Amino acid sequence: MISRTAACAVTAFLLVAVAAPAFSQPVDGPHVRPDGHVALAWLHGGSSDDHRAQVDAMPGVTVVAPTWFGLDGLDLGAVTGVGDPAFVAWAAQRGIAVWPQLGNRLDADLSEAVLSDAGRRARLVAEAAAAVERTGAGGIVVGFENLREATGPALTAFVGALRTALPGRVVAVTVAALSDTWSRGEWSAAYERRALGEVADYVVLAALDEHHDGRPDGPVAGLEWTLEVVEHLLRSVPDRKVLLAVPLYVRDWVVDARAPGGVALHATRGMDAMATHLDEVAATHTYDPVAGQRRYTYSDAVGRAHRVWQEDPPSLGRRVALATRYNLGGVAVWRGGLAGPHAWVAVSSALAADPRPAGAASGPPRLNRLVPAPRFADPPPQAAAGETQRPLDPARPQPAGTSWPAPVLAVVLLAAVTAGLVARIRLRGPGAPRA
Repeated sequence: MISRTAACAVTAFLLVAVAAPAFSQPVDGPHVRPDGHVALAWLHGGSSDDHRAQVDAMPGVTVVAPTWFGLDGLDLGAVTGVGDPAFVAWAAQRGIAVWPQLGNRLDADLSEAVLSDAGRRARLVAEAAAAVERTGAGGIVVGFENLREATGPALTAFVGALRTALPGRVVAVTVAALSDTWSRGEWSAAYERRALGEVADYVVLAALDEHHDGRPDGPVAGLEWTLEVVEHLLRSVPDRKVLLAVPLYVRDWVVDARAPGGVALHATRGMDAMATHLDEVAATHTYDPVAGQRRYTYSDAVGRAHRVWQEDPPSLGRRVALATRYNLGGVAVWRGGLAGPHAWVAVSSALAADPRPAGAASGPPRLNRLVPAPRFADPPPQAAAGETQRPLDPARPQPAGTSWPAPVLAVVLLAAVTAGLVARIRLRGPGAPRA
């Protein structure tokens, strides 16, 4: 029979063997910046020439996701869109990866009809993989929104099959925002987040539309709301598989007694276009510490009051700082063309402010935000000049300190058991009976 000491040694060895896969990282490649983060930008609408001009205005971006592909509403299981191999080659010359998006047209019926039928789903996998290979793209983003909750398992099966069909390429999937206190119903609930985190290389958290036409009067993505939905996702998905989506668009709300709740959506504009508009109407502002943004007010030509929570480089920096603070894989920005280089300088600078060591030395991804990761300096979000920044809720547990990941603990245990075994042999001598 095996001795107790030998059994301990075997147990320690097995711990190391089991823990070793935790060192694996998401697919490496040019999409990772020198500071260890991914900086993705969607490209929507327009021609490839338009997209080239947008990319030239995005310093620090490493991945672009043109919305090239979609579900065919007439031929179920087919993929529409052709993509542009020349644009992929152009981007590669600049060190930028292209992961085109496959969308579902925001059509719940179509998505269920395609994904929930095994034959149609298999066809969709084959056509999507062929589209990626035909363009020479380095990956794909599955961007399915407005799904029924019952379609969630079929979406997971599709992403897993697509990952198998595209070895060596990145497969990312978007999931809608969700927290303990905020949900858009099935729009948020449809995703099997834990399972998607297991089959996809990256999970893109669409932390967008906190306030929308059905939930008026507030920011597109406030700072504390973003923190809450990030924390919720990290219960299910490893941190460095998560890309935090941030918006470059803004909504203008108007006080209207005829609207439900007395407030209606007046306009949605890109960040720069809204800044120009606010200057033209001589809007005034105060700082909203919960949103982490300037809140502008103005009156229009007929005397109606307007409110705008404006994105600007400082507010972008605060949100990207959350991504680094929680050790996320990076950010995804919706979208190119809505802001000039100043916005991208803010995003890039916030990522570079918290670099991450490369490889296994940075430790395995974590599922629980309360387990601290190896950290560098955590600069607090900075308010713009003349503003005050309320700190995040001090009652909320924050990542701090350093812990030993499971592989390191297993190695330490193995070393201790081996040392004990050697000591016993020396004490007993070579003729001592076995236990």
